[in-house]
Amino acid sequence: MTTGDRRLFDRVRAALIAAKQSPPLLAVTTGDVRPCSAAERSQWLLAELHPGSRAYHECNAYRVRGPLVPSALCESLWAIAQRHAILRTGYVRHGDEPHARCTTATPSCGIEDHRRTDHDGVETVIRARARAHADLPFDIEHGPLLRAVILQFAPDDWALVLTVHHLVWDQASLSLLFD
Repeated sequence: MTTGDRRLFDRVRAALIAAKQSPPLLAVTTGDVRPCSAAERSQWLLAELHPGSRAYHECNAYRVRGPLVPSALCESLWAIAQRHAILRTGYVRHGDEPHARCTTATPSCGIEDHRRTDHDGVETVIRARARAHADLPFDIEHGPLLRAVILQFAPDDWALVLTVHHLVWDQASLSLLFD
């Protein structure tokens, strides 16, 4: 193990041990700056060590069959971000430590027209757009760390591609969103 790898291992290990001593959860409002939890510190450190890496981007595509009003779906995502400050959070350095800052930023939500795609190419387009969407970097400092794009293939055939940075999202969050 190199010296750099050892230091990284030691910092991540210390963060995991500190998880048992994380500060209590408090209500957060726009502009608030708070110390990061141990899990956030670990993810932030990894993002600092690998700037621009998509390794910590969670990207999922969901097929939607039936009528859809894309603007309403985008507004729903914005409303969720307004209710859950973590989805509007950016991470700034204060000295040697990261701090979370709740921002006014809203998630981007684009709409792409793919109605000229033949039926057999739909899954290929979804995979390609999801991969391209996941490859885009996030602005860790200013947030938000969530973005979406809605792909339309027919009046009743859609796909929602959600990309979220692991700093603000985990698999449990995903199940909460869709429950």
